[in-house]
Amino acid sequence: YGWLEVRLTARFPDHELVFRNLAYSGDEIDGFRNFNSRLRSMSFGSHDEWLSGDAPCPQPAKLSPRDEGKVQANRFALTNTKADVIFAFYGYNESQAGADGLANFKKNADDFVKHSLSKKYNGKSAPRVVLFSPIAQQNTGDANLPSKEYVDAANKRIKMYSDALAEVAKANNVEFVDLFTPTLNGSSLTINSVHQNEMGDAIIAAAAEKGLFPNGPMIKRDGAALEKLRQAINDKNFYWYNRYRVTDGYSTYGDRAFLKFGEGTNGYGNGLSNYSVGQRELDVLDTLTANRDKVVWAVAQGKDAKADDKNLPEFIPVIRSEEHTSELQSHSFISYAVFCLK
Repeated sequence: YGWLEVRLTARFPDHELVFRNLAYSGDEIDGFRNFNSRLRSMSFGSHDEWLSGDAPCPQPAKLSPRDEGKVQANRFALTNTKADVIFAFYGYNESQAGADGLANFKKNADDFVKHSLSKKYNGKSAPRVVLFSPIAQQNTGDANLPSKEYVDAANKRIKMYSDALAEVAKANNVEFVDLFTPTLNGSSLTINSVHQNEMGDAIIAAAAEKGLFPNGPMIKRDGAALEKLRQAINDKNFYWYNRYRVTDGYSTYGDRAFLKFGEGTNGYGNGLSNYSVGQRELDVLDTLTANRDKVVWAVAQGKDAKADDKNLPEFIPVIRSEEHTSELQSHSFISYAVFCLK
């Protein structure tokens, strides 16, 4: 829903902040070193590659001469993910391990912070790290969702893991934001007792902002202006989501990305690869996203703006197999209609 990004952008309208959401369902805090715990397609890109905005072509030896000049050496060059600040939201998944898993989680969290602070993802300095606790699980009162007894037991586990994150943050002198306490007695913040709804997202974002700036001044905000900013942010995030969570990553950067088409028997040969065509489309999505960053900055400053997409990289044309051209042109295709019945 975008509310945390809205609040921070509105708080610092002149900073031209760049947000990139690198979250992924099911991630746990040891994913920075354990790729097997990250539910990704082959060659998705490592934790450090994404945070540094620097990743090479996964299998350059499989590119063909037809790909030459069409592929960037750094496939993340346009992502704008060279992190100055890392917001890390972990703990809920890990809390399923209960008391028995607490020591391991605490060690993983400590290793994650130390690893992050040892890097210069932006090329200049170590990132600032903020650990956010998971929210409390909600007792919705819905008989089809977890009971009060189940939720109470879950929250005892979640609190242990929240406290562990607070201890790790203190030990490493990084920020910790408690989202567990302000959501503990909520009942209507989620769609299913775990994942927030739009109102829940707004309330959680407000708690997150307060946790980040506990001594900061209260800022009076205009609701209409905030909603206009949110629309701009969500438009930008639409393109970023489709870039970061690209459909069929295995055909975009995994093994199938290096199939080549265009010449040769049966359409296979030494022609263009899936990789060069797909990577160019990702470059276009990166540029669409960056163009909308500028819209967000303008709206945050009270201006009107429209995305200017004149700078988009050119798509790579899909080449028809030469030996089948005349045959394809001789075929006729039957039109059809789809009817949706109410």
